[in-house]
Amino acid sequence: MPSLDTEVRRSLRRVVLVVAALNLAYFAVELTVALRIGSVSLYADSVDFLEDTAINVLIALALGMSLRVRSMAGKVMAAIILVPALAAAYEAFTKARSPEPPDVLALVLTAGGWPDIVLGVLIVVLNLGAAHEVWEASEEERLAAKVLAGEPID
Repeated sequence: MPSLDTEVRRSLRRVVLVVAALNLAYFAVELTVALRIGSVSLYADSVDFLEDTAINVLIALALGMSLRVRSMAGKVMAAIILVPALAAAYEAFTKARSPEPPDVLALVLTAGGWPDIVLGVLIVVLNLGAAHEVWEASEEERLAAKVLAGEPID
């Protein structure tokens, strides 16, 4: 009979994977509309949904793993979080070279109609901050794993 801890991990894993699937679905919706209407903010938000999908899958895989493995997973998460920031920065740069307003009605219906490039850049800044926070947390777990293993801290 599985332990309560195992059952809790299985339940958490299922929930996290459902959230990942929902994020992936909305990524597809937003990306489709963003590419159709030429919206930088919607593109950035769609890639953020893809990043959320990847993070949730990684969390599902890391549940129940050792501190050392979770520390490495945290470093991977930090790198994944940078993807939407880089993608949005590229889109903002490309759009700034040849600015055309997106289809306002489609943008409003999909994303609420916030100023396109400003929102895209805001998402870049948020993801950079989140990547830094995840990196720091994974570094703390790496050091904790070393202490538990009796290894010297570098």
